[in-house]
Amino acid sequence: MASLFAAGVLMTGSSVFAQSAATSSDPQIPDAPIVSPVESVSEKAETLSSTSKLDSVLSFAEKRISERVLALGKLKSKVASSTLISLPERTDLSTQIDAQILALQNLGAQIKATTDIKVAKTLTQQIYTNYRIYAVFIPKINLLTKIGNFSSYLTRLETDTFVKVQTAIDTAKAKGTDVTFRQSKLDQARALEQTIPAKLADLHAKSVALAPADYPVVSKATIKAVNTGLQSVQTDLKNVSKLLKEKDPNPTIKNPLNLKKKISENKKVNKYATTSVATASSTSR
Repeated sequence: MASLFAAGVLMTGSSVFAQSAATSSDPQIPDAPIVSPVESVSEKAETLSSTSKLDSVLSFAEKRISERVLALGKLKSKVASSTLISLPERTDLSTQIDAQILALQNLGAQIKATTDIKVAKTLTQQIYTNYRIYAVFIPKINLLTKIGNFSSYLTRLETDTFVKVQTAIDTAKAKGTDVTFRQSKLDQARALEQTIPAKLADLHAKSVALAPADYPVVSKATIKAVNTGLQSVQTDLKNVSKLLKEKDPNPTIKNPLNLKKKISENKKVNKYATTSVATASSTSR
């Protein structure tokens, strides 16, 4: 799969083997990422009193812009420190956040410079109509981060986990183990995993398209739809992990002749050991 984002997710997991206890060389199956829904919030424009003085309007605008810049700064730190998405994706999201911060700061400077109260009020309303930081932009970045998390997990499955599981199966088969069950589960896991990239691409496109003008009806509906889609992907990935971890209920060896030969050899060794002990005992008497 050509992943939306190129990175791996470090997860804990369990051994693929059913026939023997897990060892340090057994492939580890990463647990599927668990994501919580992104909250859809309201961000109604606050109405300024018709009797408001210019200083009050300027103070109001400065406070609202500062609050949003602070929230965006925290969001950027969260994105920058995330190990669940790739570096290119972190850089892209951080760039988008920086652009919003700069735009808000420029708007603030423009409001502060005006001496016309009507102009000041009109510009202040743009904090809401042109940005919707809380209701649209922050949820948008959070959705893209979660999509990146899933995409990174898919990349690890395809480039690492599936390869190691297949190698383990091939090795076991070469040693005479019946791997029909495990090969079937791996094939099913791969088939299910291959249906996920298209789902993520659709969710990614919907999230990227979110805009301030979509508030409130379209933005809330889109956030809800993407959340639902992410939950569906999460279920698919859990099923992929489950298939890879499922143990063969009836493990068998395909080469009974070799097995019988080994048992026969073991009996001869045991018989020889018993005879030697008996001879030694008679001699000592």
